[in-house]
Amino acid sequence: MLISAQRVPEPEPTASSVEPDPRLMRELLHAAGLRTTLTRQKVAAVLYSAGKDGVSVKDLHQKLAVAGEPLDVRSVRQVLSRLKQKGLLVLQERGRYCFAPDILCPPRNAVPPAVRQP
Repeated sequence: MLISAQRVPEPEPTASSVEPDPRLMRELLHAAGLRTTLTRQKVAAVLYSAGKDGVSVKDLHQKLAVAGEPLDVRSVRQVLSRLKQKGLLVLQERGRYCFAPDILCPPRNAVPPAVRQP
């Protein structure tokens, strides 16, 4: 009796399992004219991982604390405000921040328009 092996598709990565490339985060900040501080990179990485659902200030603050980047809520708000001023973020309903659609769109491996190489 011959049994055919069926290939089981790998599960799609969830927003929480996607780890952004640190170079992408640096290039994104640099293209927006911002200094690429470690704090901004970590905030951008958490926002990237949140995907289109976005993340609230409180959730972002908690995720940064767990990741070993303890910031007070005021600092988190300042970083979010600066990223929003530069057009990288949008403020959704219910006070959740996410990347602007033209910056990072699914699929996750797409390179943002601001940092594409010629």
